[in-house]
Amino acid sequence: MNALQFVNLVSGQLGWGTETDVAALSSDGSKILSITNVIIAAMQNDKTWPELREDGEVRKTAPRTIGAYCEITYGSTSLFSLDDSGGDFTSDDEFTSADVGKLVQVGEHKSVYRIATYVDAEEVTLESPWRDESIATVDAVTAVVGQDRYSLPSDLDRFLSGKMRNLTTGTESKEVDPTEMRAIRHRSGLTLQQTEPQNFTIHGLDAEGDKYVHFDNISDAEYILEYDYQIDHPTLDASGDEILYPDKYIMYIADSVIAKLQRDVENSQVAVQTSQDSLKEAMRVGSNPNNSRDRMRIRVQGTPHGAYRRR
Repeated sequence: MNALQFVNLVSGQLGWGTETDVAALSSDGSKILSITNVIIAAMQNDKTWPELREDGEVRKTAPRTIGAYCEITYGSTSLFSLDDSGGDFTSDDEFTSADVGKLVQVGEHKSVYRIATYVDAEEVTLESPWRDESIATVDAVTAVVGQDRYSLPSDLDRFLSGKMRNLTTGTESKEVDPTEMRAIRHRSGLTLQQTEPQNFTIHGLDAEGDKYVHFDNISDAEYILEYDYQIDHPTLDASGDEILYPDKYIMYIADSVIAKLQRDVENSQVAVQTSQDSLKEAMRVGSNPNNSRDRMRIRVQGTPHGAYRRR
């Protein structure tokens, strides 16, 4: 059932008017549609819905090695400036804007940094200051640049199986929570591990507001990881937008919308008064010992030495 049909279904049961276009609803129709979107969004958390199932994939990129003369300044967020004066220098030794957000480890230094901004082909900055000793321009070092986090689809609500399947090797990696992922990375010595991913977690948002998936390493090659996920139920904005739940739930959704309308919109004052009356009654009953449901009564059975019991 589409949005316009559903709004008119609810409107008909309430005795309201008929709507002709969701884009131009009356005040009553707008109330129905607004509450309907709240209900259908909440329903997706109750179970796994086949109608909301989608397939997704992550293409893990292989790490890139930069071998060039470079300069790194201790305590500065400038990672390094590439220098082609002391040796061979190719386009592979240059940075690109796609490097923003990737991890980098330089030479024998064990600290791993995330690239914050792209300045130009020969310089990037870091999210945190360089903490190791400075590297002079005369030193030739190798830096490894790799990607450990990737943006997920904008409509992703949650993973369904908790696993990703590697289409290249046939193996699987499993979902862990961010706390466990932090422990896994600490056990690895906080260095860049170049191997097939074993674990992943959802943590943080990208610049577009989409969820990030983080892996426990940066891979050793390019991999395609496939997964199943449940989408966010699309908001009903146009007349033809479909409610993506089985037809047998339509009347349940309609009844829920009507109940919420009557409680929160149409009869809000009645609902408040009823709630206050119920509270007063509960207080009255609770304060009267003669009305207690758990009052202790003792009586003698048989002789004065008989058993006592509670009734």
